[in-house]
Amino acid sequence: MKHHIPHPPTVEQTAQGQPSDETITALLNMYRKYRYAVFALGTCCIALLGASMALYKGGVIDGEVQFMMIMGSYIFVAVVLFITFARVRPIKADIRAWNDALKREQNPSKSTKGGKKGKRTPEPPASLTKSSKHPPTPEYKRTRLLWQVLIVIAVVIMFSAMALIRMNPSDTTTPILVLTSSYIFLFGAVYLELKKLKPMRVAWQKQQDKKKGASGSKKAGDR
Repeated sequence: MKHHIPHPPTVEQTAQGQPSDETITALLNMYRKYRYAVFALGTCCIALLGASMALYKGGVIDGEVQFMMIMGSYIFVAVVLFITFARVRPIKADIRAWNDALKREQNPSKSTKGGKKGKRTPEPPASLTKSSKHPPTPEYKRTRLLWQVLIVIAVVIMFSAMALIRMNPSDTTTPILVLTSSYIFLFGAVYLELKKLKPMRVAWQKQQDKKKGASGSKKAGDR
């Protein structure tokens, strides 16, 4: 008798009341929560930045207050980037991986030794189990350390710009230029995440899945 697992529904299907996989439901709830947080923080960032420009142009606030408001908007940007890369993207990857695992479970295409079809329960997603998704390789550790250093430097530059505006309130050009330079380090961190860290995590995860699949097939064949 075949072991059937219903295919996890899409967001639209779940909203229509169709049966859903509990793991997918939990992942989707987490995904929505962080997406809403990113949207809210992004809206606050744009509103704060626009208000600082409008109030300064209207003479309501001076240059120091405007700079503080711009500084606050940059902090919102940093938080949005952190949530996006630390939570939203990993959860999205777990949703895809869980869907693929359930598809393989529903339609097994490979046979184990003795002609028996292999059947393996998918591993719980890392977003729910809170297990480490970082490869324990020296190259990954060095790259991730560099990624962290770039973020720390960007934050230090932001606070340095704040100190400059307090030391000389009449000069707002220099602090804004210093603050803008922090984006160089933020963009560098984003580049490392997309082009270096993420490919290494994906490759390592695939390697771990292959090892687990081979181990599960061996156990099924021994039976």
